[in-house]
Amino acid sequence: MKAHELLADPASWIQGMYASDENGYWVSVKSDLAVKFCLVGALCRCYKDEHEACNKVRAAIKQELAYWNDRPERTHAEVIAVLKELDL
Repeated sequence: MKAHELLADPASWIQGMYASDENGYWVSVKSDLAVKFCLVGALCRCYKDEHEACNKVRAAIKQELAYWNDRPERTHAEVIAVLKELDL
């Protein structure tokens, strides 16, 4: 699964933590309980070499990923657009 597919539903995207369960509690990105992910969490969940995937996104947005994802004005659509543009 690609990260943009994992985050396709706006309800599956979060800010402020890598992954959470359905109640909003922090869980590991690899946990079976994880149902919501930030950009970094989705990349870690979907790719064996998450560092390469993170570097691709970092180069495209020219910012640190967590900072970019967690900006209050960031939208789900912007996150998806970057991931689709990079085919991640």
